[in-house]
Amino acid sequence: SELRLEHGPACDGTRAYFAAEGAIVAFEPTADELVESWRTRIASPATCAPTPIPDTQDVLVTTASGQLLRVGRAGQAWGVATGASSPGRPMALPGTALAAVVLDEKRLGVFRLADGAREWTWPDRGGGSGKIVGQPAAIGGRVLLATSDQKLALVDPVAHTVVWETSIASAPVAGPAPVGDEILLPTADRPVRRFTLDGTELPEEAAWLTEDPAYGPFVGDGRVVYVSAAGEVLEAGPGKRAGRVPGGPPKLPTAPALAPVLDGSVLLYADAEGAVSAVRAEPNRDRRRLVTLWTWREEGSQVLGLARCGDRVLVAPRDGRVIALEP
Repeated sequence: SELRLEHGPACDGTRAYFAAEGAIVAFEPTADELVESWRTRIASPATCAPTPIPDTQDVLVTTASGQLLRVGRAGQAWGVATGASSPGRPMALPGTALAAVVLDEKRLGVFRLADGAREWTWPDRGGGSGKIVGQPAAIGGRVLLATSDQKLALVDPVAHTVVWETSIASAPVAGPAPVGDEILLPTADRPVRRFTLDGTELPEEAAWLTEDPAYGPFVGDGRVVYVSAAGEVLEAGPGKRAGRVPGGPPKLPTAPALAPVLDGSVLLYADAEGAVSAVRAEPNRDRRRLVTLWTWREEGSQVLGLARCGDRVLVAPRDGRVIALEP
């Protein structure tokens, strides 16, 4: 692409979507090449990777001007002002015709997918003093979120209600992760706490941190993965877990330069030197070790983003190219 790619890729299973300079671009990996599927101009720079809307070729994206856009092959379907100077990455809520966006880290805005009309804002009156920490998670059509004033809450954007809210003994340091019949949440006092789906905290911690996660949660294969800035990889899952890991959690061979991608049991990541690697955790006596499955590198390249798209791993260097790897 001759456009400068800025965010992405995000993949819906068959297509990869990028925010580029002044446009949203969709690519379709084929057997032997990447084909540009569509390109739609946008007036203001995107602030995040596009979010694919299931069962469509459209995506949601927020912009530097505070707008939420729905764009696709046919162009821009709509654009609405969110009222925020810093809107987060939008999420399409399963089983509903709604999208949710964190607004200035303080509120959750809910918008209709059909026309962008605002459906609801939480908190709708007053509310707590805490900021929304990390990215909220969807449980069906409901939204699970944690706040810096030590709260974990589940809200229902369709019914415009708070389903439940519970207090936490320590402030969260990343967003919550529903996995199986539990919710996992890392907190500042280091344990990854466990909750039932109705907000009841369970007595046993899922795992222990040695440093705050910089990336995650990533959910896959019935477990949650967090990655620190130094490359420490923490796996947690539902059910009782042992306490602190002897010697600490395993570390990636090099520190990640951007958010990794969890592909089943494999973690894909790129480092500051432009190397893209796939690693997998395997048992090793009393702790797990990371085994490197493959590494790809290009001299002098810096990676903007990566994603798994079908049977390809897409790598986006900062020079505007998109490279498809066959693992």
